[in-house]
Amino acid sequence: MTTPDPELVAVLRRHLPELAEDTPIAEDTPLAELGLDSMRAVDLLFDIEDTFGVVLPDEALRADTFTSPAGLRAALDRARSGVSG
Repeated sequence: MTTPDPELVAVLRRHLPELAEDTPIAEDTPLAELGLDSMRAVDLLFDIEDTFGVVLPDEALRADTFTSPAGLRAALDRARSGVSG
């Protein structure tokens, strides 16, 4: 089990209030199974942008970005490097 960036996990946990603090979150953890729905995903998007000082391009606003922490990390890395998609 690969553990995602602790800062990203902290942001995720803010949007998954029903998730127990000791529940592990791996890179491939399905976020929908943890309670992330479309409304929370929108809030999560803005929180990621504010926390990490990036703007996620429109191309990142697709379901696979919010499927797992790995999808979020990939979108965040692309935004940081200025690469869209």
